[in-house]
Amino acid sequence: MKYYCTMTITHIAGIAIHIEGKFRQRCGWCGTVLVEEFSFDTQPRALEVGEQVRDHGEFHQWVKSEDGVLPDDSCTNQPEK
Repeated sequence: MKYYCTMTITHIAGIAIHIEGKFRQRCGWCGTVLVEEFSFDTQPRALEVGEQVRDHGEFHQWVKSEDGVLPDDSCTNQPEK
């Protein structure tokens, strides 16, 4: 197995959860929180399950995979903690 050390990491959106005015969505693979809001006037945008999100540290970028292949910086390629 190859491991990559990169400045970005791409996560795979899991199920979005809305409970009593709270909203959270985690990576379906590694569990990293992708979206979290505790009070909101409008419904937060939930990512589609399986959608890829690249984390640059300060911001997120949505990633399109035309061929279904995960990028090299995918969290699935990172060593487990």
